[in-house]
Amino acid sequence: FFFVLMIRQPPRYTLSSSSAASDVYKRQDVIRKKINESGYTVNDELDNVDFIIRARFATSKKGESGQFKDVGLSGIITVNNSRGDIIYQKSINDLQGRHIDYPKAGDEAFRELSRKVESSYFRDMLNAMNKNLTN
Repeated sequence: FFFVLMIRQPPRYTLSSSSAASDVYKRQDVIRKKINESGYTVNDELDNVDFIIRARFATSKKGESGQFKDVGLSGIITVNNSRGDIIYQKSINDLQGRHIDYPKAGDEAFRELSRKVESSYFRDMLNAMNKNLTN
């Protein structure tokens, strides 16, 4: 079975350079590896896929606590089957990042998202994909 992993560079509230985007792409490689280990193949051609994973996230300033800046990250992960039906959807609201400046706090929020995708959300996506194959 094939599917496309569609991950775009995350929208940022600032245009300053940041490692968050590169961290997301590193995690994409981890997810690709997990997908391959699960018996699926990643395919970048939309015409020949069984599943499409889309992820959209953005950060926002939440305030300051002393010298620390707080950032919230919110977004959605959606998995569609080849017919376009949504078989998995996860809304993520206000994952927190904290650092002494806002861009690095945003990086921390994206790293937290990456950890959650790797530790639990991926398992839920895979279960939805496997269940969809049996229907």
